[in-house]
Amino acid sequence: MIKTVLMKIPNSKRKKALIVDVQPRFLNDRMAYIVERINKLITDVPYSLYFEALFHAEEDSMWNKQAKWFSSKDNNMLTATAHEASDFGFFTYIIEECCQATRSEELHNRAIANLRQTKLTNNSCVEEIPFIEVVLSKI
Repeated sequence: MIKTVLMKIPNSKRKKALIVDVQPRFLNDRMAYIVERINKLITDVPYSLYFEALFHAEEDSMWNKQAKWFSSKDNNMLTATAHEASDFGFFTYIIEECCQATRSEELHNRAIANLRQTKLTNNSCVEEIPFIEVVLSKI
């Protein structure tokens, strides 16, 4: 029997923006499939706008003080972009199948559980709207 793995994307009539935040230093063999899934999403789902988010934290930032990590890239924080997009009428949520935590699968699962709790993922959407089903693989 062939099992189809689907990614469900809420399909509201509002404008949709896809914000992609893939940092090269976070890509590794364990997460290589994410890029393939994002490409599939771009190909199969119509969006009004596409954004590329770049992480930025100055050396004296709170992020660096707490996490001991900083980047000298331009400042385009994903969260700020998502909130602003929502203010402009975009339907905002995290696509679970296109994200991953760099440290461990356990950390990823806890983060997704927290996002689902607040209904901020494609698989926890409470709005009664149709979904676009994107085929990720057939097993």
